[in-house]
Amino acid sequence: MPRRRHETYAELCHKEGINQNLYYRWSKEFLEAGEKRWPRPAACAGRGNGCTILT
Repeated sequence: MPRRRHETYAELCHKEGINQNLYYRWSKEFLEAGEKRWPRPAACAGRGNGCTILT
C-alpha cells in the first residue's frame, strides 16, 4: 500500500523502480494464492468481496 495517503501506486512503483504491470501481477498472484490456501465459505458465494460469516 502507498506509504502516505496521497502517494499513488504509480508513484510508489516509480520510486521503487518496478513496473506497474509487475506490481499488479504480483498482487493478483498473492491474492489468488490466498484464495487457494483459505477458500471462502460456500455461504459467501455470489455475495461479493465483503462477505463475512459470523458464527
